[in-house]
Amino acid sequence: MTSDLVETLIDTHGEDGAAPTREEWEKILALPGDEAVLILNLLSFVPETGMADYGRYMQGVGPSFARAGGKQVFFGPAEFCFSMNEEEDWDAAILTRYPSPQALANMWLDPEYIEAHEARRDGLARSQVLVIRDSQARFP
Repeated sequence: MTSDLVETLIDTHGEDGAAPTREEWEKILALPGDEAVLILNLLSFVPETGMADYGRYMQGVGPSFARAGGKQVFFGPAEFCFSMNEEEDWDAAILTRYPSPQALANMWLDPEYIEAHEARRDGLARSQVLVIRDSQARFP
């Protein structure tokens, strides 16, 4: 079942960096099915039009996000960045929560999400996505 789902996700979205690769989907879907996942997106917008395009994406995915049980935890500008490696500035960060890995995958296959996802591709110069098991989200 999971391999069929992964193939459908790859056939629908490809593996061009705007969506998880086959191996990444397999890792996401191998997470405990009864556990929520947090998705942290670090975003760098295309100059001049990117923020508006990303806004269209967020508006377009709203219904499928709600159907998946998604919750927006945080969305806002990134003031500055520091890193132990080469510094990369980000324009914004968004943290979302899904009730399960399956719910996340189902959202990616929702027709409204598929239609709106192109605006995300148009709006972002680059992004970094971190997948976090909700049970692992704590302070040391």
